[in-house]
Amino acid sequence: MKDTFRYDRWYADGRRRLIVGGCMAILLLIAVGIPWWYSTTSMSMGWFYNPWGVPEWLINYEGGFVRRGLTGEALYAVCRVTGVSPILLVYVISYALYVAVTGIMLRRFGDKHWAWWIVFALPLCGYVQSIVRKDYFMYLLIIGIFALLGRIKRGSREGGWEVAMIYLLTSVGMLSHEGFAFFGVGGACLYLWRVADMRRASLGLGLLTCLLFGIAVIARGDAVTADGIEGALNALGTLPPLPTEGAIDALRWQTGETFLNHMQINFRAPYKLLTDYPGLNYAVGAGVWLVRILIVYYTMTNLPAVCSAGVTEDERIKTRDTLGSMILLTWLTMLPMFTILCCDRSRTTQFWIMGAYIPVMMISLQKAERMIPKALARFTRSLNNRLTGLVAPRGGLLIFLMLLLLSSEVLTVVRKLL
Repeated sequence: MKDTFRYDRWYADGRRRLIVGGCMAILLLIAVGIPWWYSTTSMSMGWFYNPWGVPEWLINYEGGFVRRGLTGEALYAVCRVTGVSPILLVYVISYALYVAVTGIMLRRFGDKHWAWWIVFALPLCGYVQSIVRKDYFMYLLIIGIFALLGRIKRGSREGGWEVAMIYLLTSVGMLSHEGFAFFGVGGACLYLWRVADMRRASLGLGLLTCLLFGIAVIARGDAVTADGIEGALNALGTLPPLPTEGAIDALRWQTGETFLNHMQINFRAPYKLLTDYPGLNYAVGAGVWLVRILIVYYTMTNLPAVCSAGVTEDERIKTRDTLGSMILLTWLTMLPMFTILCCDRSRTTQFWIMGAYIPVMMISLQKAERMIPKALARFTRSLNNRLTGLVAPRGGLLIFLMLLLLSSEVLTVVRKLL
């Protein structure tokens, strides 16, 4: 494995680092600036651009207990008392959360000597269409959970205050969005079981998550719930007419039809090509789905290993294999989201990579290695060695792939607004 990454031959050039940083900045300004300008200059303040983001924050319990309603109930109470516009409040909170998560990641990347601009790769904080959603709130909860896990010493009491806080943060995450079960909890359970040797706490966290997910399935909402939420929001008198399609309206949908629709969207060919040949359409779509996953895996597994400073070759390989194992593990736990529970490919990809990166980012590399089951670690090492043999992870190639993914996001933003 000698000189696998060829770091000193490519990334040590300061001019190349400057070019990469400049390209990232330009693409991010376009991707962030256009939606912000479009949303804030329209009278609807974001309805036309994103009927899912703001309404998702505003789901509350005024129409009855319903999944994802915890944060909306808190916002509704604040708006009812203060008279502040819910849309303005959602925008302020969303961007504050984005800045907080990005700042924490930049600091942790610096501590690990990873290149700072990797934080703004598309599967991480470069996916800007998820800013005005609950996503960064959930990422901050995961960061908090792993910060608490890092304080636990092996052999500590099973019922310490750290475990109680982890249970609380998990409950908040599950009551805010049930998808938290798939990308936010698995790593914490593994840490408690394998690193902290707190198996009862690990089982308790898993059971709590299953219980809250079951409650979310039962309280999925219906037309009465949606009408109650819309009526309460309209009574505030500070909102434009609510969109007829979006996060609140989705409470009226039938579960089976929703799952089928998500699967069709996930596995059809891009841009609705080959519509006259359904079989070929879905075969091409599944191929694109797999290729995208492979590109994201290869890029995000190798980037921190290649674009890091002051570390040995062995440390680069450990970083690559540990990240790879967490990425594979998170992908396995997220298979329901990749298939039937979500149809936003870019957003699901961000859930996947953020859910894998945060544990490795927040704890030491040695503890992260111990989290991984041995069979998965062996498989990941073998897979990475094979991929390295086929395509050496050079800095130029990886940064090209990263910029290609980010460019696709910019094109998506522009296409939506034209």
